[in-house]
Amino acid sequence: MNAIPTPKRSTVHKTTSTKKKSAPTKPIAFVAMSFKLELEPVYLKIIHPVLEKYGYECIRGDEITTTGIIIDQIRDCIIKAKVIVCDLTYSNPNVYYELGMAHAYGKRTILISQDPQDCKFDVKHQRIIEYKDEKYSLLDLRDALSLSLTEISKKKAKEDNYAFAEIPVTSSELEAARAALYHQTVEAQRYAVHFLGDYQDKAAYERILSLTYPSNNPDLIRDALTALYKIDPEKAWHVLSGYQGIECYEHCLVRERAILLLGNYPPTEDVINKLFVCLRDDWSWGVRVAACQVLGRWQVKSALDVLKDRRVDQSHPVRAAAEAAIEEIVNTKTSRIGDS
Repeated sequence: MNAIPTPKRSTVHKTTSTKKKSAPTKPIAFVAMSFKLELEPVYLKIIHPVLEKYGYECIRGDEITTTGIIIDQIRDCIIKAKVIVCDLTYSNPNVYYELGMAHAYGKRTILISQDPQDCKFDVKHQRIIEYKDEKYSLLDLRDALSLSLTEISKKKAKEDNYAFAEIPVTSSELEAARAALYHQTVEAQRYAVHFLGDYQDKAAYERILSLTYPSNNPDLIRDALTALYKIDPEKAWHVLSGYQGIECYEHCLVRERAILLLGNYPPTEDVINKLFVCLRDDWSWGVRVAACQVLGRWQVKSALDVLKDRRVDQSHPVRAAAEAAIEEIVNTKTSRIGDS
């Protein structure tokens, strides 16, 4: 039996630094869009100015000038970004890949497109701002972006005020949240799971664990997996690597979340083999993308052949994720578990 790997705790807890604080910098807004010349006016005259007006440092992939592996640099930008603007016009696979990363890291996204009906079915259920390459339509786009950024700023202000106040959690609040885990509505249970996970309430671990069984709501299960990881990463590894996580074949979204959380642990042969199986999952491109991302992050050289097979995947995001993973692996100088 493989020893339980120790997760990277820095992915859960904020770290402190002894360095002196530097002057505050602008929050980053990352823009994912096709680099076609037809979209340059949209970026230069609408997206970029609006983001700057709202105090963001606007970064697009082709504006990254530092040396290094571009996919790593883009991932770093997405991780640091406070908001992601995605123009889905032309259905560029790299844009969908970057959008997938943004969703995986829980980033706020603003989606726009000249043809929302042409967008992939995976994102059609989300709000997409439609615009045309016409003067008055572009002005409407400017106003719609401004409205979205205003809403985001209001939400962020509330979150910042709450975090700044550092209001201690009372015992009555904890008891109320624990009781809400037994509520009849999924919404109440999800709120409680988020609350107790962020508080890392060990007393709630077993009840939250009971919510991860496949018969439950998939969104609730995903939230529960994340909470378990925050509360006790060592115990959560068993859940994430088993039938309630990576092997939860009833819910593709649950498997996707489990894979991404497992990526925070050091690799094991058992999980690597399960990721190989996930790469052949024909039901969910999200599962295949997550598997590519984790194998690339772990730099598993034995995964190269199966990743190369994914370069002809029917889904654009999977092809892009496979290419990025291959690039990460071939550029590593260290070996990992599962390497020959």
